[in-house]
Amino acid sequence: MALVATVLADSVVVDALSNRMSLLNLFDTWIVPEVPATLSTTAVVTVYETEEQPCEVFERVRVLGPDGAALMESRSHLRTPARVPMEGPYVHSSIHFINGVLAHAFGEHSVIIEHSTNQDGPWTQVARRTVLVRRPPERAAAPSPTGSARPGA
Repeated sequence: MALVATVLADSVVVDALSNRMSLLNLFDTWIVPEVPATLSTTAVVTVYETEEQPCEVFERVRVLGPDGAALMESRSHLRTPARVPMEGPYVHSSIHFINGVLAHAFGEHSVIIEHSTNQDGPWTQVARRTVLVRRPPERAAAPSPTGSARPGA
């Protein structure tokens, strides 16, 4: 099975009848006023293309801080059926919800996707997403009552 996408989103909705998935608010930045800070709940969605043979693999998602220290980990056991031409299934997705991650510093954090044939490893990295933890952007100065934002104008 080949990984074709790794997406970070605020939430995920899966339709019970069609199995279609809607991702809400895709992002690459966590905005917090100060650190340490608990990051917002995040869905890490991986999408795989299935193969002609069934596949079984353990998936691990880790969030690393700017210094490389692990901040959290989530694991799942993926089992994909064999793909039948003209019938499918052609894709398989997994969803990991990350809750309560404590960011200790501003800067680039990493979301690592790893695979293993054993639930205890060894693990092989298959994807890495960089996510920025930063302060909110500064707002532009409000216009003065005379209509100019420049002081003294």
